[in-house]
Amino acid sequence: MKFGANVRVRPIFYRDDFTLADIIASLPRFVTTSAYSQEAVLRINTKDQSLLKDRYQEIFILDWEERMDELQTHYGIHSWEAIAYNGQTEKRNISRFAEAGKGGLKILFKNSEDSEIAYIWMRGSATEPVFRIMADVQGSNKDAERDLLDWQRKMIMEADKE
Repeated sequence: MKFGANVRVRPIFYRDDFTLADIIASLPRFVTTSAYSQEAVLRINTKDQSLLKDRYQEIFILDWEERMDELQTHYGIHSWEAIAYNGQTEKRNISRFAEAGKGGLKILFKNSEDSEIAYIWMRGSATEPVFRIMADVQGSNKDAERDLLDWQRKMIMEADKE
């Protein structure tokens, strides 16, 4: 199932009886990894987060080339963009993942119309040797979120071994 394939946005106009339920119903559906789940935490050995993200980039690019057809067919993912978050600064379309430093790194996935439909994210903890990870996908396909999260975990663990 492609992300967003069954998402419909209903036009909503002002009404006197507009409720919170109406607002919630108007929002697009997404499946997101809970920040509090065990699956969102990875223990790592690499102390230098920039180095880990640099290694991760090499792995991601190789995996992307291998999985591109599968990602397009199953999830409608046609392209990606790397985004670094340092403090309150967002830097889009970075060429080196290490630019994220100790901040967050998001790989944003887009469909054939260049619409944002999913992402995987990571950020190292400043206080303990762990990375927080998550996946977020448009629609209600929990298997897609799980697949992207598992892929994210695999790539980070591989980068941590080098």
